[in-house]
Amino acid sequence: MPEAPLEDTGHGLAPAGDGWFVVNAREARWRHRPGRGDSLPFTGWTDEECETRYPQLGVQLVVLGPGEPIGMYHWEADQEGFLVLAGEALLIVEGEERRLREWDYVHSPAGTPHMIVGAGSGPCTLLAVGSREHMAEEGWGAYVVDEAALRHGAGVEEETPHAAVAYARFADTEPTRYREGWLPGDPRPAAAGRPDVILDVLFEDGLFILAVANIGGAAAVDVTCAFAGPVRGLAGTVDMAELPLLRRIAFLAPGREIRTLLDDAAAYFARGEPVELEATVAWRDREGQPGEARIRHDLSIYRDVAYVPQRRASR
Repeated sequence: MPEAPLEDTGHGLAPAGDGWFVVNAREARWRHRPGRGDSLPFTGWTDEECETRYPQLGVQLVVLGPGEPIGMYHWEADQEGFLVLAGEALLIVEGEERRLREWDYVHSPAGTPHMIVGAGSGPCTLLAVGSREHMAEEGWGAYVVDEAALRHGAGVEEETPHAAVAYARFADTEPTRYREGWLPGDPRPAAAGRPDVILDVLFEDGLFILAVANIGGAAAVDVTCAFAGPVRGLAGTVDMAELPLLRRIAFLAPGREIRTLLDDAAAYFARGEPVELEATVAWRDREGQPGEARIRHDLSIYRDVAYVPQRRASR
């Protein structure tokens, strides 16, 4: 059996043919799956590759943010296994919930409905493996309805065997390079010398305030913020994504924060605006190196928060 050559795809290395190969996870081609974290499929990028080049065993690394599922709750006719390498996760299996921590292993026999969702306050890294004996068959499995899965955003409203139906609400997967911090053992990036930009949502005196902040140790340029879905503020009259502040900040010094009013919290809730906000913040440092962060906020925690209104000076 010859060695498969590795080619640079522009987003990392990937095998370019059949055969054995060795690839480092930090140098390989990853994929960003909006709402479902980031993953490195070692054995097949597409269904066709999985079925023809790697028909026996699926192996991938998955990095989940809090609240992000690997996929939709389902059962398969093949066995799967999951090892938590770092962070915390929530296992939903047979309608039950089980907390997972570092080095917990999940054995999922054929026919077991299950799903794993990122938990805790930071990223969770897992190794996922699975047999592919029945992958291409009509009876491969199904996405099934489960109350716990729906509660955690990992379930379908109606049972279906079709992946296109189960994942219709998610944006398309896209290739991406590995980013430092995804895998255990990565050095913590030094605060000094690197920008780190976030989009925060502040709750002050009954008001929601958006804040773009550079919490790193170096200047950021060409900062952009993109919401995953529509967000309307200021009594529902403004599409927040169209604000110049979020479309582009040419220069953001380290330690600098720029704020803008989102809305009165009570009015925001009364209009039924989304309470789960997801945004992608992108920037470059002054040498042109790109940076990106995905931020998630759950505004529902402020729905019943008591506060004392502050008297605002009249002008």
